[in-house]
Amino acid sequence: MASHFKKVELSSDDLIPFVDVTDRLGRAEFVICPQWKRGKLVGISIYPMQQEDMSCYYEWKGEGVNCFYLQSYQSLEEPKVWMHSYCKEHKCQSLRLYVPRNAKYIWFKVGSTINIGFLKEKLN
Repeated sequence: MASHFKKVELSSDDLIPFVDVTDRLGRAEFVICPQWKRGKLVGISIYPMQQEDMSCYYEWKGEGVNCFYLQSYQSLEEPKVWMHSYCKEHKCQSLRLYVPRNAKYIWFKVGSTINIGFLKEKLN
């Protein structure tokens, strides 16, 4: 999947902008591939789908994180995971999800866990 995308390295507090709905493509989607090793999260790849700009994908590499969460902030509805499938490239279970209505950004936050949150406005 990554061969025709440009890789963008993610770090904590990064924002990924996107357009939530277009007339031609409908609701935006993302594919999230969490890579695990011995019960620890060692990488996450995020691929845009159903979007006009699909020139790059986003990747985080690290170690020692036990879990990740998908959440919404700023009174948005929760993201909807609608398909689980096996990713041959990363050898993991991938999640395909619809973004919440009116969301404009993915907020990637790394701490003792990883939070992948959806925002409608940039944080101050």
